Amino acid sequence: MLWQPIWFLVRRLILAVVVVNLGHTFIWQLSLIVFQLIVSVIIYGNVEPLKERRANQLELFNEVSIMFVIYNMMCFTPFVPDIEVRHNLGFFVCAIVAINILVNFSVIGIVPFRSLKFKCKSRKARKEYFPKREALKVKWDERKAIRTEKRNVRREEIKK
Repeated sequence: MLWQPIWFLVRRLILAVVVVNLGHTFIWQLSLIVFQLIVSVIIYGNVEPLKERRANQLELFNEVSIMFVIYNMMCFTPFVPDIEVRHNLGFFVCAIVAINILVNFSVIGIVPFRSLKFKCKSRKARKEYFPKREALKVKWDERKAIRTEKRNVRREEIKK
């Protein structure tokens, strides 16, 4: 679907405009970033623009994680005057980011692990098949040697 690539570019443009032009108003920056996150969640949740279902779910998870982090960033503004609450929310933000990284690394690691597992199984199958193949190769080489010997004998008979 065409929504995802277009939204990808528009989102980057919004982010650049927000950071450059609204640098003095932090709450407007957060509001516009939350707006684009909500639109992204709607696109990934309803439209499902990517081919694989798992990729759509991963992108949706990433967007929701970013949304949690951005909502917690609002608590670092003067709306929350207590320093202890901000300190604890900082640990919560770190936990969300760590969970996001852990999930993404596990998804990245599953694919190579499955291919490695497949290679090990195929190697095991080759080890079981290899002696049979060698035996067939020896028989094939013996038959080939017998054929070439018969040809050589016929050629000698023809020459005589």
